[in-house]
Amino acid sequence: MEEETLINAMKSLVVGGWKCDNGFRNGHLSQLEAHMQRAFPHSNIKAEPHITSKLHVWKKQYSTLVTMMSKSGLGWDDSRCMVTVEDNKAWEEYVKIDPTAKGMRYKSWPFFPAWSEIFGKDRAQGGRTLQPPPLQTEDVGVEQPHIATYQPQNGIQKLVLSDRRKKHPFLTI
Repeated sequence: MEEETLINAMKSLVVGGWKCDNGFRNGHLSQLEAHMQRAFPHSNIKAEPHITSKLHVWKKQYSTLVTMMSKSGLGWDDSRCMVTVEDNKAWEEYVKIDPTAKGMRYKSWPFFPAWSEIFGKDRAQGGRTLQPPPLQTEDVGVEQPHIATYQPQNGIQKLVLSDRRKKHPFLTI
């Protein structure tokens, strides 16, 4: 029951604008703690260590599940909230890469849809992932064609790539 209440509180924070591109704004833990105290007035649930620990575990599980589902031969069954394995070899290969996933195959993950709402944009995924430009070599060293800097634009920090060229004569590839 506490987990469902925490999930609902997290969803409320998302709807209330507490979610940023890569996580939650400062103060979200105190909001969650206050929500839990209202729901369970006689409990001693605190932001540290209880809520942060639970969120850490959930985020790690969510990340593993999303990564699994992106692999060929692995998928997701919405009705049972379970990982599907179309190819046992794909599963064995994935478990070699991520041994923590071993116990996740036959387990139901009923919070996964909620985790998608809560943590969904915290991970860089797919074609919208920012990739650094390739390094180019020259006889005298390495050229770095773009310099990435954060610059404020309309009160928001934006990543800006400039075309300044900077040579590193002592750096070799």
